[in-house]
Amino acid sequence: MSDLLWGVNSHDDDDDNEPRSEELSFDDSLDPVERINLYLKSNVVLHRLHLVRDLMDMGRQLTATSGIDKAASNLMPVIQELKDDAEPVIRQALVEQIAEIAPLFRNAGDEIYQRVVLQEMLPVVATLTTDSNPQVRQSAMEALVRVGAILDHSHIQPHLLPIVKSLAKDTTEEEHRVEGAQLLADLAEVMQASVCVSFAIPHIKQLATDPMFRVRKAVASNLGSICKIVGQEQTAQHLLDVYVNLTSDDIWGVRKACAESLVSISEAVTPEHRQDILTKAFERLAEDSSRWVRSAAFQVLGPFIATFVDSPVPENLLTYFKSMVADPTKDSNLSDSDNVAYCSFNFPAVLKTLGPQGWPQLSDTYGLLAKDGQFKVRRSLSFSLHEVAKILGTDLTEAALLPVLEAFLKDLEEVKVGAITHLAEFFGVLSPAVREEFLHVLDDIQKDTSWRFRKLLAKQLGDLSMLYSSDVVSDSVVPIFLALLQDTVVAVRKPLIKSLGKMIQSLDSTPEKRTKFVNQLRALATETHYQWRQLYAQLCLRAIEQLEPSVFQADFLAPLLSLAGDRVANVRFTVAKAFKRMTEIEKYAELKESTEVIEVFEKLKGDKDADVVFFLTGSLPPRLANYGVPTKKSGPMASSQ
Repeated sequence: MSDLLWGVNSHDDDDDNEPRSEELSFDDSLDPVERINLYLKSNVVLHRLHLVRDLMDMGRQLTATSGIDKAASNLMPVIQELKDDAEPVIRQALVEQIAEIAPLFRNAGDEIYQRVVLQEMLPVVATLTTDSNPQVRQSAMEALVRVGAILDHSHIQPHLLPIVKSLAKDTTEEEHRVEGAQLLADLAEVMQASVCVSFAIPHIKQLATDPMFRVRKAVASNLGSICKIVGQEQTAQHLLDVYVNLTSDDIWGVRKACAESLVSISEAVTPEHRQDILTKAFERLAEDSSRWVRSAAFQVLGPFIATFVDSPVPENLLTYFKSMVADPTKDSNLSDSDNVAYCSFNFPAVLKTLGPQGWPQLSDTYGLLAKDGQFKVRRSLSFSLHEVAKILGTDLTEAALLPVLEAFLKDLEEVKVGAITHLAEFFGVLSPAVREEFLHVLDDIQKDTSWRFRKLLAKQLGDLSMLYSSDVVSDSVVPIFLALLQDTVVAVRKPLIKSLGKMIQSLDSTPEKRTKFVNQLRALATETHYQWRQLYAQLCLRAIEQLEPSVFQADFLAPLLSLAGDRVANVRFTVAKAFKRMTEIEKYAELKESTEVIEVFEKLKGDKDADVVFFLTGSLPPRLANYGVPTKKSGPMASSQ
């Protein structure tokens, strides 16, 4: 590959013929015109590749210095020259750059837009959509969609559609018709409904009966994009039959593509057609002779059911959904490991579609999933447990999901992590009495040997505290907060500090308990070991962001002021961060102008530690102002030089 990029004969063993490093170098200091003149005809592929990848930057430079006309007159010859380059990597990079640079000329007025974008750039992209290299063709198709998106709608018909039509009707190359089907879908939004109806639909119908299965597969994969644009009426009139016919195609790959696009089709049809035609289509695909088609159908069953938002879910679809999980007491030919995983992942969406009244139909299935032997199935459920709880509501959650939560908390770490991650949201569904019964869960996690679980608890402790009465917070949550505050792992303490504001707020209704908690925090400022004093300064930093100035001043300011003279530089540095943050928050304008704060601020500006001074002022203290600057030598050594 390196030989190809150099433009060297790879079979020549003569070292003298290999390019020297200076021959491979690219001079970025040259202006755009000089770069073009020097490298456009270079025999070294790297030179041409670097040049083409600079097209956008050169276009901006030329526009800024000489105007858009100068940019066009210099760059268009480059594009015309390199579109026929022998190296695919050059042609691919060129078409990618055209997509980037076209908007520059699109916004430069109608004359430039029509001359450059419509008459020069678009034909180059069109040419490269039929390039011999598949990577170039793919990039050209992507570029065509991007350029098409910036065209005036009046130019879609005369300039863009002929390119798509030539691909869709190309009887000599199967690959071109595949690309045509893809482009009809990718450009559907650009064409808009009226053009899709008059142009895209006739071509789609033709391609759907193409003798080559890859073309029909491309239609099946992309039909939903067109249905979305043309709307329910046109879909029902013209495209629904196309889809249904493809679900019975002789080639399993086409039928599999139909299964994969079922959801996008369902989103574009009426509830009646969803209930009738598409449900029958799913049944055919679910009973298909090909395992791959059946698997694809069951993979989308959950999302398909979720499209029945305004209509009843057919019972047979729920039967299929439940059959994805093997009941150990019954024989099942439909269940396999992949289906079970799809079922667990999509369960919340299906339940949400049915609502809590659908729980009796799905509860047994959920129970089987929660006990499935594959940890990935249980893991998926553990991460969505809180969502299921929100759908079911308090009573059903307490009756059906609490045992599941307890089981997941005793499961493998890969499963346990999901239950802990959203614990606050799950607890939010519980009644106050049951929530208190499960306080032991918080204590158990705080004592867990895995710091990652303790970190997850620390991130949620503020939200959890808001779920309890101030008495419960003071007696049970505050001890957990203080224990986590002293955790040996900084990754646990850091997110905990962010919960300070909510912890204090949860105690507001009981002033004496709030005062007790604040005093426990203030005590950190006088601890013997510096890390606790620094921790207090970190707490103050968050308190400044979360509390009202009057609250912060009453509860936290005095100890923070005293720490400005701490003997440890790290403590003073954190204090400086807190006071600087105060100056950045508008609501602290009055407090930061108070005499005591100004005095401390000035004191820290003159601190003996250079880091503290530099953080506050952006410059070194006077004694270090010339640090690193060479000084004039004196004495005997100076005179001898």
